[in-house]
Amino acid sequence: MRPLPPALHPSGAILPTLSVIIPSYNRCDSVRRAVLSLYDQGFPAAQLEVIVVLDGGADDSAAMLAQLRPPFRLSVIEQTNQGSAAARNRGAAQAAGEILVFIDDDMECAASFLIEHARAHNGSQRRVALGYFEADMQGEVSYFADQLRGWWAEMFRQMRADGHRFAYKDLLSGNFSVPRRLFREVGGFDVTLLRHHDYELGYRLLAAGAEFRLVEAAACIHHERSSLHRTVMGKLAEGRDDVMLGRLHPDLRPVVPMNWLRRYLALPSRILMRLAFSFPALGDRFAAICESALRPLEYARRYATWLRVLTGLNIYWYWRGVATELGSLKKLDEFLKAPHGGTGTVAALGVQLEDGVAAAAKCLDAERPAAAVLYYGDRLIGRIPALPGTERLAGRHLAPLLSDVFRAPLLAALADTRPTGVSLLENSLAELADQLMQRWTEPQWRV
Repeated sequence: MRPLPPALHPSGAILPTLSVIIPSYNRCDSVRRAVLSLYDQGFPAAQLEVIVVLDGGADDSAAMLAQLRPPFRLSVIEQTNQGSAAARNRGAAQAAGEILVFIDDDMECAASFLIEHARAHNGSQRRVALGYFEADMQGEVSYFADQLRGWWAEMFRQMRADGHRFAYKDLLSGNFSVPRRLFREVGGFDVTLLRHHDYELGYRLLAAGAEFRLVEAAACIHHERSSLHRTVMGKLAEGRDDVMLGRLHPDLRPVVPMNWLRRYLALPSRILMRLAFSFPALGDRFAAICESALRPLEYARRYATWLRVLTGLNIYWYWRGVATELGSLKKLDEFLKAPHGGTGTVAALGVQLEDGVAAAAKCLDAERPAAAVLYYGDRLIGRIPALPGTERLAGRHLAPLLSDVFRAPLLAALADTRPTGVSLLENSLAELADQLMQRWTEPQWRV
């Protein structure tokens, strides 16, 4: 592994060396587009290498890549089909760059992609940069295309919201970067997981004290090629992986979907769960009939019915994945009731708001607690619980919580205090009210 030489960006900024890792399987045209999009990035070619890992397959990807003459170092690794997690680990093991940049082979990188990923890591050895991508549905006009496009958009809308508390699910393997040393420190991707190996890595990175940051300018176009059938069947792997996540990290069991699905399912959804566990052959045939009904429902413009059927299919196949791992509803309940530890015994930091929001935020930044209890004087305002798989509390989390979740008890406490107490917070509260109004007026995505 020959090291990459250090260099300066023309602006004078010292930039880290980058290794872009792209796993691919039988997508010759897609991986070619991804590699070509890295050609004219304005990033020093001497500081860049691109590693494409061909994870099996029988197309012409290797021959095509051998004919390219990029300005940067391009390496191609071929291996038997082992899955995308193993392919990413293989590329990372060979990488020489200080920063590992992971993208999928169906990504097309914007002109600012490399420079923004590099800049995101200046001043920090434990930062994880989460790149943005916009779904390109290949011109498809359908309920499914709108649904998938809206799902991606909503995910990034949540991440860019003021005070967003990053969680393990925010790590998306299609576009992110991480220091090579940190990636190796936590052990890379878990190759036993089919769909959620990025979530699982996100959990371990946060547990190791990594700082997640959304870097929207490190953008890609995601040339989405998923079909409705493939997406629905993907829920099978997600159900299986959530069980495995709960086994690997028991404190995640309260937050995986099966927990709240089990407790809050309506009657039709309970029937689907029972079919998945007790009568899977019957359930699979019923699911196939329901899936075949989706296209006629769309032709008839019965969107509400179409959406209910799709939701039912997703729930059924998710439970089928859970059932393949646990086997019975009794074992499901045992799994969910098993002691998970972590959240119930975490010590909460007491945070005093009487001296102002800025002072309270500094307190959170200094301590970075997992949980906090908010007071105004001797009056309890509320509790911020420890959330499994999330980053520790910071000052930036406080203002949005005060403007939303704790707005009423805080205003009540202020109303009962002397005027001097109100003056300490009145400017901050005006700013919080403005933030709240902005949140109310944001466009809502139809999911």
